[in-house]
Amino acid sequence: MSWTQKGEGFPGQQIVVLPKWVVGNALQQPLLRDLLPTDIGFFPKAAGHLRERVVGVDQAIFIYCTYGTGWCELGGQRRLVHPGELLVIPPNVSHAYGADEKRPWSIFWVHATGAGMKSLLDEFGVTLDRPLFFLGQDPQLVALFEEVIDIVEHGYTPS
Repeated sequence: MSWTQKGEGFPGQQIVVLPKWVVGNALQQPLLRDLLPTDIGFFPKAAGHLRERVVGVDQAIFIYCTYGTGWCELGGQRRLVHPGELLVIPPNVSHAYGADEKRPWSIFWVHATGAGMKSLLDEFGVTLDRPLFFLGQDPQLVALFEEVIDIVEHGYTPS
């Protein structure tokens, strides 16, 4: 794996990255320490989108495809990602993913951390051989992503 990365810069994109001090404080809160979104966004028709992380990141990554096609390389296998599918990348795992050149994906994505992450991934049955889950194209799921983006965009209070 070695490509030219394009991690952002898409027309109409939304990105919110919580400052490290906010994440640190939130992980001390009883209601937030088990599962906390640290970064979240939406990339519409993300032509040229490409991320490669040789050692992964210390959060789990959830990518929900709403349009187009993308791909991921995880555990030595390349897989296509289609609309209605959720790609789940566990923490600290080497990976690469990106948009299809002819029909680039639109994605909602979130990085999340917390003491309950391993239990959540186990409950989903996430493995390197099974990182994709079909959720369907659900407007309610899109609304939930949009709501979380809106909430974290408008302040860092525990509420």
